[in-house]
Amino acid sequence: MKKQTRSVKRYEPVAGALRREIRTARRPGERLQSEHDLAKRFNVSLITLREATLILCHEGLLERRHGSGLFVSALPSPQRVAILTEQDITLPRTSYFSLRVIQQLRALCDDAGFFSQLYVGRSPFYAEGNPQPGRPVLTCPEFLEDLGKESFCGVASVATPPHASWLDPLRQRGVPVVACGGGYPYHVVSDLGEMVRSGVRRLATEGRTKIAVMGWRQSSPQHITPTEDFYHYFQAEMKAQSLHCDSDWIRHDLHPSMPGSGWEEFREIWLARSDRPDGLLICDDVLGQDVACAIVELGIRVPEELLIVTHANHGSGIEYPFPVTRMEYSPDDYARAAGTMLLDLISQKPVSNPRATISFRWIEAKPSRHTNQARHVIWKGAPA
Repeated sequence: MKKQTRSVKRYEPVAGALRREIRTARRPGERLQSEHDLAKRFNVSLITLREATLILCHEGLLERRHGSGLFVSALPSPQRVAILTEQDITLPRTSYFSLRVIQQLRALCDDAGFFSQLYVGRSPFYAEGNPQPGRPVLTCPEFLEDLGKESFCGVASVATPPHASWLDPLRQRGVPVVACGGGYPYHVVSDLGEMVRSGVRRLATEGRTKIAVMGWRQSSPQHITPTEDFYHYFQAEMKAQSLHCDSDWIRHDLHPSMPGSGWEEFREIWLARSDRPDGLLICDDVLGQDVACAIVELGIRVPEELLIVTHANHGSGIEYPFPVTRMEYSPDDYARAAGTMLLDLISQKPVSNPRATISFRWIEAKPSRHTNQARHVIWKGAPA
């Protein structure tokens, strides 16, 4: 089905351009050009120009003084959106997902006329979760310094565990926070349970009965809830499919961003004993890159000996030298949902769904006559 898109009203681009100009280049109390001059400048009719300025007056950015014209209102202070990630995104194996979400959030804020400031922590990805003894809650001193200056009108959190030490001051000042990740009142997440259940069902439908799984599970059980645990969903779905869940074929100890983690853990699965799995579910695409290397090294025939279903991120560029079925998410969908929610909260608009969930789409790789693979979408958000 062709996706329907909302038509853009003629006044919306004009309102957007004026909004950015007011927030970045105008001073409170400054008088704008006459409406006739503005209409000529934007090459629109006077009616369209007035529709655009009416929107900005309702937003409190402009003030119409009868007989005098349009003036910039006293701008609400501050107008800076913080994009915070606790993880050190300078590490070479940083997930494409995180980088793309951050980039798209900045673009959304900039387009809305807000100045976006990126704050990056120093924590490696494999140290995620609640802070350990001796490790600070946040490792970005610049964010903590600006937090004390009350310089944010909103915060977008990416891969950053929530903690009262920095969230409470923002709540007390009424500064909205939206996260790409769970644990926050306003957040955007993927449905982990949907992905794992669908992956197991797809493998079972293809006749695979000895299924292995790889993912990341925090080592401290108190730091994770069942709904955030792929292992929890895997066990439940294997039972639902009347399949045996073999502990030798479950790996979750090494974080995907640790070099060689997928290679090492897949070799442990494959070489554990002579009886080997015939299906593999990979819950992180970064792990999948290492797994592919191990499979080629071990000479395993895919899909004859091993059928693979893996998590994937659209646009990551990760490809496989054999057929792999993918459950593909869009980082742009995450950023759009989180960014829209945050901008609505900043504008004090109602948010209908404070806990948004992003679904995946099935994509199956088929080898061509050459070494490259042709990909096509099968269906969206539904198990095989």
